[in-house]
Amino acid sequence: MRYHWNFGTVFNNMDALLEGLALGLGLAVVSLFFGMLIGLVMAFLATSKSRFLRFIAKWYVTILPNTPLPILIFILYFCLPAIMFFLGNSASFLSAPP
Repeated sequence: MRYHWNFGTVFNNMDALLEGLALGLGLAVVSLFFGMLIGLVMAFLATSKSRFLRFIAKWYVTILPNTPLPILIFILYFCLPAIMFFLGNSASFLSAPP
């Protein structure tokens, strides 16, 4: 069985592929930054002397990671605009917890 690999379509659309790669890497870097920032804030809250701040950190660590990601994205994308403001596709993706 002989097959001739035809990468002409890939090479013809290389600009779109590289643009998608740049977008994906950009979203990954932004998500990593905000994830580390939230983790650092939660670590400081968890070690705080205030009982209320420790409760917030405990609630975040207990409730949010145990909620399925599609439900959190659904809430961010459909419920927040009705309550507060509109988030675009990228903002909804970035604001979803890890």
